[in-house]
Parts: sequence; C-alpha cells; structure tokens
Amino acid sequence: MIFLLLPRTIFLVKEGIDGRERAAIAVGEGSLLEVAYVHSMYGVRQNEIFSIRRGSVFYLEKVEFGSLAAAFYYDSDPPSGVVFQDSVWIIKGEGKIYPVLKYRVSAGTGHTLKVRGQTIDLSGSSAGREGLIQMELERRSRLSSLFTALRAGMFNALGS
Repeated sequence: MIFLLLPRTIFLVKEGIDGRERAAIAVGEGSLLEVAYVHSMYGVRQNEIFSIRRGSVFYLEKVEFGSLAAAFYYDSDPPSGVVFQDSVWIIKGEGKIYPVLKYRVSAGTGHTLKVRGQTIDLSGSSAGREGLIQMELERRSRLSSLFTALRAGMFNALGS
C-alpha cells in the first residue's frame, strides 16, 4: 500500500489555450524526450533532445539541424561550436534548463514527440488548430495517477 503513495514524475502534454491534458507518461530522472519539427524558415528537420533532471526540469542535451544555416540562425556563436555528425548539424545544450516547454504548432510543421518508446503527433491534434502545445513535469503519487486514469476512462466510456 505504501508503494501507491510514493511519488513519481509524470510527463504531461497539454494542448490548446485551455491546457487540455493530451498525454500523461511516467518518466524517471535521466529519461530522454525528443521534439522534432520542420524549421519554419529553412524548411529542414530540427530535433530538440531533452533529459529529465532532478527538480522536475527539462535539460537541453542538444539540438540537431538539417542545415548549417538553421543551426546558425538558432545560435550564431555557440560556445561548444557546431558539429556535423550522422548527416545533421549539432549544437550542444550548454546547460539550458526549462521548467516548461511550449511549442507553436501547425499542420505544416510536423511536430512529433518521442518519449519512452512512444511517438505522438503533436501537429495533427486539435492543438494544431489552436497552435499551442505545452509540456511539463509533475510529481504525483501512484494512487493519484491511478484515480486520474480511472476517472478519464470512465468519462471516455460515458462519452464525456
């Protein structure tokens, strides 16, 4: 029973201006997530890779770019430089920490999220119509998460 009271970190994906919860995924410290999309100005893929760190924050590990021009638009003089590896240009995260990640999305940006073996299309959802995705980390007890999942399942079964 005590196991159910122990807190764990939940990765939340919220959409739209009212913050509807789209996904809730249990993650641990060190878990990686990747947000990929098409750069709006250069039309090339851009991948932002984050790890989950102590204090429920996102730590930017690196950003991968489909072109050197897009990399230099992001940072014209990165302290770690720009490295070409595996067909992409890479800038290290330089210790940047974010409590919340926010993205403007549309059908044309092709935003996808990869976390814990799951891939979620962020642009194709109703968020694509409203244009906003927010990601955050929350500490919840396992019991709280269980009740939330059961409640959501009951509302879905009732058509609410």
